[in-house]
Amino acid sequence: MTSLLTKKNIFHLTFAILLPLLVFGITGRLLDKHFGTMPWIFLGAILVAMHITLVILIFRLKKVFSSFAMQNAKIKVQNDNVK
Repeated sequence: MTSLLTKKNIFHLTFAILLPLLVFGITGRLLDKHFGTMPWIFLGAILVAMHITLVILIFRLKKVFSSFAMQNAKIKVQNDNVK
């Protein structure tokens, strides 16, 4: 039986969390400095990044769990055929 925590899955989930937060956080910080609106654009950008991260994680985890369920179904069929 395979594990859900493969290096590939961990890599994708890590970047799904970090990339939007870094991009939107840095962009929000720079825009706040430019417009002098500390910390409002930054906070808005972080909220947008959190929503984007949530959507990415939902789709990615659905894909991971569906592939895991398919692998388990194949193993079950193989085990049933052996008996």
